[in-house]
Amino acid sequence: MTIETDFENVKTIREEFSEFTLSDGNVLRVKDVLISFTLTPQKIESDKMLAKVTMQVQPVGGVVYTGKSDTSKLEFVAGVQVGDHDKISKLSFEPKNTVVNIYETNGFLILLKSKLLEVWTTRFKDKNDAPIYRFYSSAVMDLLNKKEIGEPGDGKKTITVKD
Repeated sequence: MTIETDFENVKTIREEFSEFTLSDGNVLRVKDVLISFTLTPQKIESDKMLAKVTMQVQPVGGVVYTGKSDTSKLEFVAGVQVGDHDKISKLSFEPKNTVVNIYETNGFLILLKSKLLEVWTTRFKDKNDAPIYRFYSSAVMDLLNKKEIGEPGDGKKTITVKD
């Protein structure tokens, strides 16, 4: 039995931004939003089911502009997709606050954590004079069957999600 769902059939339990402090002093906020999810059982080995899981996530980002970086030479842009050809220099970053986002669909809990891979300055700024960055992220996923973990207080296993 294949379980398929799309965005309309996903219940968001927790969806927040992870924050990273950039070497230019600004803060980049990133999250991966679950768009679709497919689970296809492959085979059962002893007491474990192996399954192929396919998910589509959409990275979302935003900048908390601290005013510490000079944007006077950047070009204003609105509604333009920033591409690899717009990159100028690579920035280092440190995690400030990372979160695990939680979704529920078809009896499963899906845990997603954004992992920031690279951040680049570009030649653009937005209407608020904040720099626009090009970033790359990946999503780390874990899948929990609600039947196995149960509800709080029902005597089954319980989980605690720590960031």
